[in-house]
Amino acid sequence: MAKRSSASTSIRRSATVRIPEVFSFDHDIAVTPSTSQVERKNLENACYFILSALSRYRYDHKALEMLEATGYLPLSAVLLKKTCGDRYKMALDLLISAGIIEHASGSYSTGSSRRYRLAKHMAASASVYRELSGTVRERFLRNQEEADQVRVKNPASLTHLTKWLNPLRLTVDLQRAHSFIELSFRRVHELINASEFSEAEKLEARGRAHVRMNQQINDLRLLANGVYQVSNDGKDERLHSVLTRVKKELRSFLLYDGQPLVSLDIRSSQPYFFTKLLSRKFYSMTVKNPLGFKSLVQGPQHTPSTPLLPPTPPPDIYSSMFPTLTELTDEQLLTRSSFRQFSWESGFYKQFAEQLNTTATKHINEAQAKKLAMFLFFEYRPYKFRTEQFRSFERLYPLEAGVIRGMNRLEGKLLPIMLQRLESRVMLHHVSKTIAAVLPEAPLFSVHDSLLTPPQYAAAVKNMMVTELTTIMGLQPGIKEESKDSEDELQALESFAHSILEDTLKSVRQWSKAVAQGLPNAYSFAGENRDEPLLRQTPEYNGEKIVFNPYYYDSEEE
Repeated sequence: MAKRSSASTSIRRSATVRIPEVFSFDHDIAVTPSTSQVERKNLENACYFILSALSRYRYDHKALEMLEATGYLPLSAVLLKKTCGDRYKMALDLLISAGIIEHASGSYSTGSSRRYRLAKHMAASASVYRELSGTVRERFLRNQEEADQVRVKNPASLTHLTKWLNPLRLTVDLQRAHSFIELSFRRVHELINASEFSEAEKLEARGRAHVRMNQQINDLRLLANGVYQVSNDGKDERLHSVLTRVKKELRSFLLYDGQPLVSLDIRSSQPYFFTKLLSRKFYSMTVKNPLGFKSLVQGPQHTPSTPLLPPTPPPDIYSSMFPTLTELTDEQLLTRSSFRQFSWESGFYKQFAEQLNTTATKHINEAQAKKLAMFLFFEYRPYKFRTEQFRSFERLYPLEAGVIRGMNRLEGKLLPIMLQRLESRVMLHHVSKTIAAVLPEAPLFSVHDSLLTPPQYAAAVKNMMVTELTTIMGLQPGIKEESKDSEDELQALESFAHSILEDTLKSVRQWSKAVAQGLPNAYSFAGENRDEPLLRQTPEYNGEKIVFNPYYYDSEEE
């Protein structure tokens, strides 16, 4: 199982799953007459688990991305066998033969999971709850127990953050959140209706928007019920939780001891941490220095794994990557680096937009500059170096562009992972620890490049963030302080609705192209509906509160 955990939970483990309402095992599945009643029941439960696993995209961000990108979801044979026993193979065959699910054709590499999806009439169906029974139930509950164990790697190093995840103190203003979600649904529909899409595309967009909204609703339900799903076992070394998944507009409804939380965000954090790479010293640090190149490209600190680069790179690695780094001293590099010259108080994206607008015929705003910067920094395919956007960036920032090129030559996906690791090590193990030592009474919540804290601690926490980051990075950062109140809600609602819309419309455009080309990822979401009830009441089944935990369907094999 993938290493995930909940720091605290007020919902007990359940063997309840969600499946398409139109599915009937007795009506749809043809089991041989010689099958015993006990085994027939076990097969029925195996089918329920499989259907629930294939429905998880409705509440799991990662699964939705995979389904939209490929048209299918991987089902781990390891997890299927662990939950259903060897009968999972027969259950899959029965579901495929009955036209309940579909499987992706083609060959599979060793260790990869086979991919499946719900048939159209199943995907269009509303969901109902079913209670697992028999050996499948026992196995599923046992798997949950394993999945719910503390899986934060080196947990003692993060207790200064995880100890504040207490459902009696960290709560959600459900009344305001409910109203916000209701209004957001209406606004998203208005924006879709006003789009230039065809009616078929608008129908598709509504379904995809519903799935995205339902995911946010489920995450708020998890928070309201004290289910946090804390993990830091990914190769990015970040501390992930439900808090990091919830969109920032919804985090304004979080309360700690009845008080709203103030968000303190590093402005343009990825370009800011990138400045660490503009120094020869960064590459010459020993592997024991966690903030140096040699340590960052190894496997994650918390577990043995494949390094991002071979343990012994070629001797000329630095000259082949960045000729400038071998030609200039750090003092000379400092004068050549544009990133290290300007003030970070307002962040990089605003200044980037201003510089581009001095020569561009079409002006861009700060948000568009951020989107462009993410492409320039993190697009791993070499074609980006041939684009006019990258050439413009290179004219403005030749040294920085050279480092991006060098990283890409070493490994296409090296730069984003390195920067995420650097951010994690700085924020989790330096900045937040220093603050916790000086202000042990201040609640702190980590959201990657941000810290959340109650209002009475915000000023002190902000000042210490600036001091620590300046010491570590050699540059004073800009810190954006955000605290939401009722006057901000209309603006936040518009921002939230547009973020849902932008993501939705992007996926619809990809779907339209896939339909035109007859590709397998042309999977329709047109039948997806919004969840009911929303937030005032957590759904119940057989007297138990039900929230969806995607990690019960996750596996390392994927």
